[in-house]
Amino acid sequence: MPDIRCCPPPLPTVQPEVSIFLSGDGRRVWCFTTGFYPRSIEVNLVRDGLVLDESRSHGTLPNHDGTFQQRRWAHVEPGDTAPLSCRVEHPGLSEPLEVFLVRKSGSNVMTIVLVLVILVLVVAAVVGGVIYWKKKKQGRSGGETVEGRPIRSPPPHPPRPMPLNLPPNYDTQPPPDPRLF
Repeated sequence: MPDIRCCPPPLPTVQPEVSIFLSGDGRRVWCFTTGFYPRSIEVNLVRDGLVLDESRSHGTLPNHDGTFQQRRWAHVEPGDTAPLSCRVEHPGLSEPLEVFLVRKSGSNVMTIVLVLVILVLVVAAVVGGVIYWKKKKQGRSGGETVEGRPIRSPPPHPPRPMPLNLPPNYDTQPPPDPRLF
């Protein structure tokens, strides 16, 4: 009688799902392959058509559903613009799969910020211009009116001179004798 407790039947061949991305600081490129079966897989990071020999991995690890995953990474220069890709060979693929990194341009963020700043400045200028125009129009028509006559506010009082604390007969007294001092 055969022993049926051994192992579940093997899964059919399942091709991997592949993702490639840069770390937040742009210093590492990551290739993530998951959901493949059988376990055997070849994953390489490629820069400008050449395999990066210095890439690293923790090996092939199991997923909860019986498939496998592998993460591979390598250090890159943050400003490097050479094409980066992840090349995968697996029995579930009829030919090697190469997925290229699509870089997000940081200048798009700067463009959006610049457009928003300019928009805020234009709106502020328009609002300021409308307020200025209304005040100027109000001043030309004489301001508010009562029965067709302008209401004018009295002119402001001229500033009063500050009194000097001088003796009452200052301008009629002779200067003090310098020899006394």
